[in-house]
Amino acid sequence: MCFSKIALQIYNDRDIKNCLLYLVRYRRILKETNLEEDTVITGPRFTFVVTRGKELASTLPIPTPMKEPLLNVVESFVLKIFKWYEALSSFVCDDLDEYSSLCLRSDGTIDNLKTAQAMVKSQDANPIVRFRIACHYCLIADIQRLIGESPNICTRSIEAYPYYSPWLDYWTKTLPAISPPSAETALQLVEYIENEGQLMYLLQLGDRNLLTRIIWKNASSYDVVRVCLPRMHKDDLKIVFSDSDFKGMLLLNLLFSSPFFLDVVRQMFEYLEGFDIYQFFTLLDFDRNERELILDDRNPIRDTLTKFWNECPAELKAKAERSFSLIKIDFKNIQLTPPRLDAYIIGDITLPTISPPCTETASLLVRHIGNEGQLLYLLQSDKDLLKRIFCCRSSRQK
Repeated sequence: MCFSKIALQIYNDRDIKNCLLYLVRYRRILKETNLEEDTVITGPRFTFVVTRGKELASTLPIPTPMKEPLLNVVESFVLKIFKWYEALSSFVCDDLDEYSSLCLRSDGTIDNLKTAQAMVKSQDANPIVRFRIACHYCLIADIQRLIGESPNICTRSIEAYPYYSPWLDYWTKTLPAISPPSAETALQLVEYIENEGQLMYLLQLGDRNLLTRIIWKNASSYDVVRVCLPRMHKDDLKIVFSDSDFKGMLLLNLLFSSPFFLDVVRQMFEYLEGFDIYQFFTLLDFDRNERELILDDRNPIRDTLTKFWNECPAELKAKAERSFSLIKIDFKNIQLTPPRLDAYIIGDITLPTISPPCTETASLLVRHIGNEGQLLYLLQSDKDLLKRIFCCRSSRQK
């Protein structure tokens, strides 16, 4: 976390700050005019920000072994700051607060909710900006306080900033009274969850169906999944984890969020069966580049998956091994227990050595193709399957 704090101070440099704010405004203009925007974070100005940040970091009087890790953090941190300010800019326009207001989690990432709370309480910030931030993050106590200080602040906020936001629109129609949203309104707001404050506001309603809906709509969000899963009823968890599309999206997302990954997978394993467990252990096998990334010694996924398998309860390991035996694919070379290494080596665990399915099995799997990875996997076993796949998909569309 200390490296992140240093990076935060480095990006408080006036030249860097001005350049970042320019890029935030420029990208917003591109979005509003439906022009190409991806070049913003690959263009010369963004490169200048990264280069300048690393130059400042390299001049700091720190031990040589610590310089490279610091430079890596500085390089990655600029995108975090840019994205945070871009999100903030969408509803407060150009009135952006100082970087020093940013709050960090223990892992060095930006804590959006605490940062918003700090900015709302800052007496230096524009009152209308503070009010809009409080509304956007559903900070009820702050909304009430700001209305008490300035009864017409809601009207002033609309006049000063015409930019539309679903959550600001909701509060504009609700205030000055503050009451829980109706079930219909809550379901509509689920579609627009962008931060933890909005999430907690809806979760306080205590609606199981709403909680499940939130999970379905935001499965790719680490923060949403982290907060929602522990609150879910066991029966609802079983329904969620039994859906193959959800599991794939969830695993791909949480695979890169190791602090939460193990807890989720332990819960998920209770509901996985047969081909699902096979999919779990082969999720990383999408293409050569992915495998090379995973096999990189510096990648934390190695340690995460190693820890998962080593700590996996014996009954779940047995369940996994039984499930593999149910699949009509050649798993003679599979090795699920360390230290023998046969296939993709990730720390001390080994993922399956996969042979193409037999024609009979491949024909059965054709009906369940759900993504490009599954399609390419089947095509490598039998090129004649292409015609069958095409016919099958065409008939389903009809």
